[in-house]
Amino acid sequence: MYKLFYKIIFGLSLILFAATPIFAQLNVSGFADSYHAVRIKAPNDFLSSRNRLRLEANTDFDNTNLFVSLNAIHNDILPGQTGIELREAYFDYTSDKWDLRIGRQIIIWGKADGLRITDLVSPYDMTEFLARDYDDIRLPVDAVKLRFLRESMDIELLWLPIVQAGILPLAGNPWAPEPPDFSAFQKVILEKPNLPEKTLANSELGGRISFYLPGVDLAVSSLYTWNDFPLGGAKISGDTLTISQNFYRYGFVGADFSIPMADFVLRGETAFYFGKHFESKNQGDYKRNSLTALIGLDWYPGGDWTLSGQISGTQIVDYHQQIADDEHTWLSTLSISKALFRNTLKLSTFAYMGLGESNLFNRSSIDYALTDEFHLLTGVDIFRGKGGMFGQFEDNSEVWLKAKYIF
Repeated sequence: MYKLFYKIIFGLSLILFAATPIFAQLNVSGFADSYHAVRIKAPNDFLSSRNRLRLEANTDFDNTNLFVSLNAIHNDILPGQTGIELREAYFDYTSDKWDLRIGRQIIIWGKADGLRITDLVSPYDMTEFLARDYDDIRLPVDAVKLRFLRESMDIELLWLPIVQAGILPLAGNPWAPEPPDFSAFQKVILEKPNLPEKTLANSELGGRISFYLPGVDLAVSSLYTWNDFPLGGAKISGDTLTISQNFYRYGFVGADFSIPMADFVLRGETAFYFGKHFESKNQGDYKRNSLTALIGLDWYPGGDWTLSGQISGTQIVDYHQQIADDEHTWLSTLSISKALFRNTLKLSTFAYMGLGESNLFNRSSIDYALTDEFHLLTGVDIFRGKGGMFGQFEDNSEVWLKAKYIF
């Protein structure tokens, strides 16, 4: 079935590109960027040094369109990422009342900014944690997306035939978390991730209904999926520790809304997760339901200022003290940006704050547009805290420089 899926996409691609000289025009665009980051603390080594060329091409005629996006990357710090990768490649068909997209694509759900609540279709690449542009963290998925279009409502149906796992930093990467202390064991066995088999039964299904009502945008969504990253399971036998890495099924139903009010936009998002697995402090894992909710407010006071704040909370239902995660977790964000000199200079800062663990991550940046096509950027990433999601990378606070040319 999966070979047939790719043969169809490949065949459509050949047909459309072959027809380009007669029926369509091939449009090519993209960008080139160079990004380098240095640790603030001694030894002031490079945490990132990479160059990238992004090429995007699309061709269309009548109601059809083909889009392909490629990355050519050279990475000095992580040589394993050097190479050419296919980012997106999909076929679109559009009519007045419905459209269809088949192929590798990035799918974004929800109203939250920088937080994942219902936005769980495209997994994340955490190779450099959050110290990258948020759009670069999302991974594409192989999917069939069918939408039915109405005047005040869209219905979106998703089928993901192949499970796409997220990417975690490996040993030797400066963004790899500190490994636990296993000195009490004579032998430690780390099993390979137990990826779901490529079968029809393991495919992912989802749907989303969006309503565009007077004064409010509202959506409800649901997804039957797998966790993006494997959960570790520990088994102790004498002086031997065996750590398994397992993927588990779970589902969610969620909703989000957006309400403009003069200079403000009120946003909200929530999801209830069914049968989600959580790692244990000792052996095994726990299967529990959980609830996450978010409220956010954007303010546009004029003068090219934008201010935004969010707060989200998560509750694990029927909590057990041996679950590694806390029963209640709170996370907030604050974003401030200001454009100057006819939008040629943009100052911005975005901060995540873990309220329970008192840790934070803040990225502040300056973006100067020499021309519409050529941008120079610089900034600083600050990590603070005693452990926790962000505090574990306190030694990775960095200054960075980026140049980007858009064509």
